[in-house]
Amino acid sequence: MTTYAAARLGLIAVTDHAASLARLITDPNLAGCLAVEAVARSAVETAARSWWLLEPRLTARERVARFFADELFSAYEAESMAIRMKWASGVDGISPESGEVKMKCGELGLAYDANRSAPTVPTSPS
Repeated sequence: MTTYAAARLGLIAVTDHAASLARLITDPNLAGCLAVEAVARSAVETAARSWWLLEPRLTARERVARFFADELFSAYEAESMAIRMKWASGVDGISPESGEVKMKCGELGLAYDANRSAPTVPTSPS
């Protein structure tokens, strides 16, 4: 996946969220105490992440670094879930493993930190 593909996927999700919000707000047969708030928050967070990836003032290197930081965080989260769920195959076929993401960073000369809860990929060469 590329930075642009990740942002596009996020924007597609935002349009789905908007359609869901419209239905939640206008359909009298649907009722939920926090459904509107939950879907709205998810839409805002997803849109913000897409903007964060594609912010116009970023250099190409900064954009790639942000993408890999996001990808590394997702890999860490998927691996943690696989451990908690006791999946024998781990994240195979579901998500890239953190080692794969780190290897890609290395191939591009990007360093990464060891913070599993909020990894960063600095833009200065390693």
